[in-house]
Amino acid sequence: DALPEGVAEEDLVIAYYDEEAGEWVELDCVVDTVNNIITASVAHFTTFAIIGTVTPPAPPAPAAFSVSGLSVLPAEVEPGETVTIAVSVANTGGESGSYTAVLKIDGVKESEKRVTVAAGGSKTVSFSVTREEADSYTVTVDGLSGSFIVAPVVVPPEPAAFSVSYLSVSPRLEVEPGETVTITVSVANTGGESGSYTLVLKIDGVKEAEERVTIAAGESQDVSFSVTRDEPGTYSVSVDGLSGGFTVIVVTPPPGINWPLVGGIIGGVVVVAGLLYYFLVFRRRA
Repeated sequence: DALPEGVAEEDLVIAYYDEEAGEWVELDCVVDTVNNIITASVAHFTTFAIIGTVTPPAPPAPAAFSVSGLSVLPAEVEPGETVTIAVSVANTGGESGSYTAVLKIDGVKESEKRVTVAAGGSKTVSFSVTREEADSYTVTVDGLSGSFIVAPVVVPPEPAAFSVSYLSVSPRLEVEPGETVTITVSVANTGGESGSYTLVLKIDGVKEAEERVTIAAGESQDVSFSVTRDEPGTYSVSVDGLSGGFTVIVVTPPPGINWPLVGGIIGGVVVVAGLLYYFLVFRRRA
């Protein structure tokens, strides 16, 4: 039969059991490892046994741990968004054991987790953290370091929005037929982005003209229309809900010249002038 594991053939001995002493007593033996024979001289009959010395195995190494593979995901987040920090904890010892992983953020303890890992095994330890303040944060887990960034929230600008005000009509009162009338409004962009806007001028409810302008955010611009009318009358104007008006007056031509009357007057003047001349000249001669 095969020897038990850990027993060397040359270390075998024959022994008898001493009942009074309560122990095994070894005899002087000869071990023939070639022929697999062991012999000893005995002087009495009793219980004999072949005994082999077994060297006990060394005790297993205690649990020992190494931490590696730090990951920080995502590397950039918005305020309040979760960041996951993970490491791998390996047990390089010979026995199962427990290990406490400690997470620090900017040098301050944030959290800890205790895991039990079998000999030769490994486990992933994860932490979840959030931060509200925009900044860069350093994370460490047992000598491993990384970082993540909380980016400020970028608020998109409000789209362009327009308001129209201050409609003016010049001249304000009356114009003659064919005279130019200027209609002006102020357009303001009250939004957060540059944009374009189309102004429509209506006269008596009918579209007369339009003008498209581009205005930067927070700025304003005056827009003018020039119109003429030949027919006398009162005209209403409107631009995007603002209204005004102007009047084209009737022009009365000056009265015509009465040429017969003028001729008579001129003739009378000539006659009177002639009589005066005659009277003065011939009266002196007399």
